[in-house]
Order: sequence, then C-alpha cells, then structure tokens
Amino acid sequence: MARLTGLSQPFLSMLEAGVRKLTNIDKIVRLLDGLEAPMELTGPMLRASEESTSPCGGSDRSSSGSGTR
Repeated sequence: MARLTGLSQPFLSMLEAGVRKLTNIDKIVRLLDGLEAPMELTGPMLRASEESTSPCGGSDRSSSGSGTR
C-alpha cells in the first residue's frame, strides 16, 4: 500500500492502529489516488486534478498581457 499511495509504511501502520488520524488533505488525496477510489465515493473535492492546475498556467497571463496596451 505504501508503494501505491506514496505514504510511508510507518505512517500507514499508525493509521491502521488508530494512533494517527488522517487530517492532512494532501495525504488524504494521495491515499485516495493511490487506491484509485472511484470519484463517486470521494467526490471531486478530494481528488487530485490536473485540470485545476492548468487554468493557472500561462494562457491566462498571455491573454491579459495582450489586452493591456
């Protein structure tokens, strides 16, 4: 499971034993992505998405740059 999720084996063992809680959203997303949990169960807010990072790319900057003369 550590290989699938990218989370350390000791961390996963502590989760399983109830010693640690999964409260960090980044770790939650890594766990869900690694386990390939269906979006129907997780919802879009708990999934890593390349679409959410692409609008912040250079396309918005280039269009705003051409609009200012």
